[in-house]
Amino acid sequence: MGDKDGPSGHHSDKFARLRGLVRPPPSWLDWEFSMNFLGRPTSVVLVALIERFWFITPNHITLAAFLCLLVASGLMIHDPTQSWTIAALLFARMVLDDSDGMLARFRGQTSRFGSYLDKVTDAIGFLVLGTAVGLRAYYESHSVVPLIASEAGAFFVLLMGYVKHVAQLEETLVKRPVPAAHVADRFPPWPKFVFGTIAHLAIPMESDLVMAAAVAAVIGRYEWLAWTYLVVNGIGALIQVFRRGKAIATIEVSRQ
Repeated sequence: MGDKDGPSGHHSDKFARLRGLVRPPPSWLDWEFSMNFLGRPTSVVLVALIERFWFITPNHITLAAFLCLLVASGLMIHDPTQSWTIAALLFARMVLDDSDGMLARFRGQTSRFGSYLDKVTDAIGFLVLGTAVGLRAYYESHSVVPLIASEAGAFFVLLMGYVKHVAQLEETLVKRPVPAAHVADRFPPWPKFVFGTIAHLAIPMESDLVMAAAVAAVIGRYEWLAWTYLVVNGIGALIQVFRRGKAIATIEVSRQ
């Protein structure tokens, strides 16, 4: 048997740190159906496999996720018959998009530039994906309306990100630090995790919309997704504006 500092101690410590990475965000509102059930467990396995290869950095993974999304979007527009390739690339993007932060936290390599790169590639990526979905819907329906709807949905994604990070900046300026990693202290009770995650089917989040695009690619129909982007992201933007505005107003009241 190995002691605490021996091989068994090392592996148990590694397992404990990996197990900590699979916890969902502390706020139920930040949970995602696809991420909780598919993306995050797969990301933990990927991090466990690559963490020893120090030439692979979190920023490399961020760029790989971005590349997967760009290629998938390009295939949607120019060769939609590659449906399973598109779906696989979108799934890989979802997994990699969570793996970069996981690897950074596991190694203690979190950085401001890494956070910046992740946010910028997410914003550009969703604009590109929204355009690809909108164009496919336009080709299907021969109407420009679904294209406008999808682009509006992409705009609402950008608005949600803008409002979120402006609010976090305001919190930081009033000496109320924002945690670098939105990870819960402990894993929630299983009933809450399972049913709370399933409930998010009613309010899809980023990873769910990426997986919805994968489904659209496989079935070869995109018009429904363009309208889904508009409705879901429009509602999400309104919720985000109200939620973050309320948080800032609370800070202002507490300072008076």
